[in-house]
Amino acid sequence: MLRLSVKMILPGSETDDVDQGSLVIVRDREIYETLHDKILLENSVYKKIFGKQIAPEAHRPWKRGIVRIKASGKSIFRLFNGGNMFKIKATEAGIMSSDYHGLELKKGSEIEISRGSRLLFYWNHPNHLNRSAFKLGLVSLFLGLVSLVITIIFAITGV
Repeated sequence: MLRLSVKMILPGSETDDVDQGSLVIVRDREIYETLHDKILLENSVYKKIFGKQIAPEAHRPWKRGIVRIKASGKSIFRLFNGGNMFKIKATEAGIMSSDYHGLELKKGSEIEISRGSRLLFYWNHPNHLNRSAFKLGLVSLFLGLVSLVITIIFAITGV
């Protein structure tokens, strides 16, 4: 597990005059909107977590690694996202303000990060549409398997 200091990701504009010591100000609204299920980490941290070099995964976010974030006795799962363009250092992590408050972090807090589970990432996804679709898919898979087993049993027993 790695221990990192935390920076909160907030939307901003070119005119914002904010001390960015513990903040990551994202001036492009479209980029900000895509970060709700991600954690910003320096690219070299990928090898420490997953044991391999980060590969270019252009337009294939499902290939990214899942990171487990622990703090204050709580944990969440987020997709790894390179934070180099946001000036994230190897000792820092950038998380959305909703995650920051959900983990009950304070200024200067640290988080522990490790490899996460894809199943738990989608089960607890921050977007309710993704979360609902995943859970509905699992229920459908389970019902399909039960139906298949019942069909096989009836075929074998001849009832």
